Amino acid sequence: MRVWDRHKGDAIEEVLMAAIIGQNTVEGTIKINVDGATFEANNSYGTGFIARDPNGAVMFATSSHSMGLSNASFAEMISIKEALRFG
Repeated sequence: MRVWDRHKGDAIEEVLMAAIIGQNTVEGTIKINVDGATFEANNSYGTGFIARDPNGAVMFATSSHSMGLSNASFAEMISIKEALRFG
């Protein structure tokens, strides 16, 4: 989040927020995006998710890094599992 905070107000953030807010948001809902990645060079994988309210404001964001080679589908499933625990 420190990197995100450092760039607040940049034009790219404004474009991203406009895209997020314009995505058929419904009052009382939370939009969650997940992602997972693998890093073969160091035998590890990363997971993460971000939760936003209907106005596009970040409610919660997290990421993790774990050792042990995985595939992208597994890493994304772990992200989904963590996001469901958030709700």
